[in-house]
Amino acid sequence: ITTIEQYFQPYITYSIIYTWLDNITQEVLFCLKIR
Repeated sequence: ITTIEQYFQPYITYSIIYTWLDNITQEVLFCLKIR
C-alpha cells in the first residue's frame, strides 16, 4: 500500500499542477483575444 501511495502521490500532484497551469493558460489566451 505504501509503495502504491508513493507511486501515485507525484502523479496526483502533477495532475493538480497541470490543471492549474492549464486554467491560467486559458485565462491568458482569453485576455489576449479580448485585446
